Amino acid sequence: MKKQTQTTITDFSFFDHCPQGFYAISTDWKYIYVNRAGLKMAQKKKSDLVNKNPQELFSDAHSLEFGQAVRRVMQERKARKVEAFYPRYNKWYENVVFPIQDGVGIIAQDITTRKRLEENLLLTTAQFSALADNIPNLAWMADSKGKIYWYNSSWYKYTGKNERQMQKQGWKKVHDPRLLPLVVKKWTTAVKNGLPFEMEFPLKDSHGQFHDFLTQVTPVKDNHGNVLHWFGTNTDLTNQKKIEEAQLRLAAIVEFSDDAIISEDLRGYITSWNKGAERLFQYKAEEVLNKSVNVIVPPDLLEQEKEILSNLKKGKSTDHLQTVRISKDGTRINVSLSISTIKNPNGELIGGSKIIHDISDIKRNEENLKFLARASKILSSSLDYQKTLNNLTQLAVPHIADWCSVDMLNSSSQVELVALAHKDPKKVAWAKELRQRQPIDMNAPLGVPNVLRTGKSEIYPIITDAMLVAAAKNQKELQLARQIGFTSVIIVPILSQRKPIGAISFITTESRKRYVEADLTVAEEIASRASLAIENSRLYRSAQKELNERKKLEKQKDEFIGVASHELKTPVTSIKSYTQMLHYKFKKEGQLEAANLLAKLDTQIDKLTDLIGDLLDVTKIEAGKMAFNTTNFDFDDLVEEIVEEMQIITAKHKLIINGSSNQTINGDRERIGQVLINLISNAIKYSPNADKIVISNSREGKNVKLCVQDFGLGIPEEKKNQVFNRFFRISGPNQETFPGLGLGLYISSEIIKRSKGKIWVESREGEGSVFCFSLPLKNMVNN
Repeated sequence: MKKQTQTTITDFSFFDHCPQGFYAISTDWKYIYVNRAGLKMAQKKKSDLVNKNPQELFSDAHSLEFGQAVRRVMQERKARKVEAFYPRYNKWYENVVFPIQDGVGIIAQDITTRKRLEENLLLTTAQFSALADNIPNLAWMADSKGKIYWYNSSWYKYTGKNERQMQKQGWKKVHDPRLLPLVVKKWTTAVKNGLPFEMEFPLKDSHGQFHDFLTQVTPVKDNHGNVLHWFGTNTDLTNQKKIEEAQLRLAAIVEFSDDAIISEDLRGYITSWNKGAERLFQYKAEEVLNKSVNVIVPPDLLEQEKEILSNLKKGKSTDHLQTVRISKDGTRINVSLSISTIKNPNGELIGGSKIIHDISDIKRNEENLKFLARASKILSSSLDYQKTLNNLTQLAVPHIADWCSVDMLNSSSQVELVALAHKDPKKVAWAKELRQRQPIDMNAPLGVPNVLRTGKSEIYPIITDAMLVAAAKNQKELQLARQIGFTSVIIVPILSQRKPIGAISFITTESRKRYVEADLTVAEEIASRASLAIENSRLYRSAQKELNERKKLEKQKDEFIGVASHELKTPVTSIKSYTQMLHYKFKKEGQLEAANLLAKLDTQIDKLTDLIGDLLDVTKIEAGKMAFNTTNFDFDDLVEEIVEEMQIITAKHKLIINGSSNQTINGDRERIGQVLINLISNAIKYSPNADKIVISNSREGKNVKLCVQDFGLGIPEEKKNQVFNRFFRISGPNQETFPGLGLGLYISSEIIKRSKGKIWVESREGEGSVFCFSLPLKNMVNN
């Protein structure tokens, strides 16, 4: 066996040119040969080593392991490899010890560089493991064939798995089964080709829920391009996905918002421009990006925009500033402007974001409501509708129109211009003259003629040149229309009993205002109110005419009644005198039956006299000629006197006086007595089944008050407020039996009113009535 493993070397000169160090040691532990490379490694001369004991020379290098290796080779005659560190040289050597004749041979190679690389690698690996264990990402390593042999702590924490469960291909357990075949295919291809691997797929957490991860795997290669191992990370995309989704939603909101949303830098240059801005301002994004925001700012508001930018640079926001901006075609737009600051990830201010909300409709509605209120006031201010319509056109210009006109159909169904206003007063006369030279063609298919025929409104938001060409009858008319510069037109009908009787035209020219449906609604409302004003004017004129005619008839009637009453009074007085004379004669002669008949005739003559008196009083009241003779008199005495007189004429009713006023007042004693007689007479007349009437007399505060209460038929609720009207009589099955002209209460109320008092009634049908009057004590005479 020894002879088979022992190397027989007698000539060591072969090793003189070997780059590795070679040493031959005899069995008695002495150097018997050292080559040139060995002398250089030992930093010795040949004489310093040959026949010397290596253990004595290099005691610090002959570690236990190296010495044991040499002894074992000498004993077993088998080659061994051992690495040893030589502190003297601060180097590592790899020693191959093999048996030779009568000793051992040692081939030594300097491996210091390799050992230090290994040490650095071990240190780097330890540091990497510590770092990888503490990163939030899931991390792992695989060998060159793709077999995973290490996971970081984040992996185990997320998956809830342990090292045993992750052995071999345990990683497949946390993958979505639906995507696992694709993941395996792509991973296998990457390992085969030595290429980086990247893919998004879900991984199951410790609760069994899947979350999206971005997996990135990088191959670690040597200097020759061979894969040593793979390093992989899994980055949780849950928050990133949420952020991306939020950003996408925000981007969609911004892009498709009805509001204009733009951003600008601190110079005031536009950096973003959404679809809403394109719609509002008519500029495409490429037309305004990297240009000053002043492109949409009216010249008169540049100072305001300068102040806004100054505040933005100070980090100040702006909320709902109501201002004006201009579109590409120069149209001024009412807007509400809100500005917020924009900062970069480092918190540095880099610009601002503007939300510009079109409030044109809101402003328009506010102005329209104000206009309607003012228009309504004008339309109700006069019954002269031509004057009213003229005032209306003046109001419409320039609020909602540059040019406003009102055309009406006359009795011949021809169109007449009744009102006209223009924002340039000099053009009013010109427009009227133009209408005279070129009257409206009633056969025209559009415009005022069509509105008058159909009763339907017309609106033309934009008047194009093509429309002017189509409407013009000749070149001269076309030239004139172009000169006027029509921009937008609304024509609305004025209706009377649902038939068109006129039309109002609202026209914009140089102002570039364009009418919308909201303006049409306002115009139609104005026309509706104008129609009502015209109707009211016509009704007023008709009513005034009828009233004048009625007054004329009333005057003629009153004159007739006055004349007739006055003429009747003289013969009735004569008849009464003759009747009394005959009554006295027959009674004296004992012709009692004839005397009784004459007494009854005298009573009827009294009634006729009273009736004539009432008629005369009415004519005096209407003519304002009722005379009042004021004196100081005792009010209680008057009440007692009238009650005594009235008690004589009724045997069925007992007249009861309750209370007294104890006042002497100044007034027409006869007229106030006339009122009291009238109230008691009515009480007797309208309570035929009752047996009493109560007269209440009192003082209340600064008034004397008297009430006459009956217990008769009463008055229906709906007729109580009419009982003091002239010629009014309560009609019904129970009242028709009571004669009269309905003048007594009217005369009584006029007497009380002219005495500065009040008169009223309280009544319930079937329960009787209470008629009261009060007179003020300001003319009272102290007792």
